[in-house]
Amino acid sequence: MSLDVTTGRKNALYPSVSIYKSDTSKDRPAVCGATGQLVVTATHPFTGQQPGDLSFAPGDRITVITRTDTQNDWWEGQLADGRVGIFPANFVTF
Repeated sequence: MSLDVTTGRKNALYPSVSIYKSDTSKDRPAVCGATGQLVVTATHPFTGQQPGDLSFAPGDRITVITRTDTQNDWWEGQLADGRVGIFPANFVTF
């Protein structure tokens, strides 16, 4: 069952995201206090297929070096062990 985007009616094709309230303090990205860099957590395993890909396991913390405005893209990051590479941003959470 879903809600209509514009009217909030049930059984529409897409739900309205705006009708759900959330605590925005929980929605803020994690930031490393010392450096001010964004730190994300892997939600899925990723095994790199190309040189320069950053492989990781669920739960790994990644310091983001370069990012775009969307999580449907590839970002550059660094793991705690020093490995640096690009990774699919939709495999991590803030």
